[in-house]
Amino acid sequence: PNTPTTIYARTSRVQAPIRHPGWMAFERSRWPPFFPDQVPIRPLLPCSFAILLLRCCDRSTAAAFRRIVMPADFVLVAGPLVGSSSWEPTAELLRDGGRRRVHVPDVLTACGAPPPWSQWTSHLISLIPGGTELILVGHSSATALVADLASKLAATRGLIMVDGDVPPAIGAAPPVRPALRDFIVSLAGTDGMLPAWSTWFRNDELRAALVGIDILARDPVALSQFERDLPQMNIGWFDDMLDLAGWDHVPSGYLQTS
Repeated sequence: PNTPTTIYARTSRVQAPIRHPGWMAFERSRWPPFFPDQVPIRPLLPCSFAILLLRCCDRSTAAAFRRIVMPADFVLVAGPLVGSSSWEPTAELLRDGGRRRVHVPDVLTACGAPPPWSQWTSHLISLIPGGTELILVGHSSATALVADLASKLAATRGLIMVDGDVPPAIGAAPPVRPALRDFIVSLAGTDGMLPAWSTWFRNDELRAALVGIDILARDPVALSQFERDLPQMNIGWFDDMLDLAGWDHVPSGYLQTS
């Protein structure tokens, strides 16, 4: 509850060019007294953030969020560098909060090894049941994956992007930004294989704190479970591109926790 969180909201009724065209930014740490009658609902990620329904001067925004979020099922998509189990605590909270179905598709288990970045979405589609409207939630690199899913799944009612780059509205999307790829290259062995993601920032306390590894390390059991699900990646995997069709017509939100 004490973690500063920024929420970017874009709906068909909100057009405010703040940080990103068409996105409206609300900094949680600044809401009181600017938005004194905020209404918190169940947190999506334990101990990190909560989605807040706004009751401020722009009541159409709050109404749009209620229409988008309340009736639909959630699909929680992990970034390819971590296992889907990273979403399980969130899924449990949502189920405890009354969600009938929360899907956590596990591409790594289904495929046995990381598929190419450009094919990741097709594997996700095969793991997502049909028949209901969906809120797609993507963490880290999966922000591009849920954007791609939104253009391919007609049942998509909205997107929530968490701590990743906002992908282009159309065109090529890499798995990571160029600066991060340059850093990853420095970690690769002579065979191109990379160490587990949880060790990438071992020598950078600030970065480890930003991504939350320092907190996770306080619970050895949770850290061990998390690391068991981490895939082995080759540096060549990061050279692929995902070709995005137009997705920015879909009501979307962004949650920044790190």
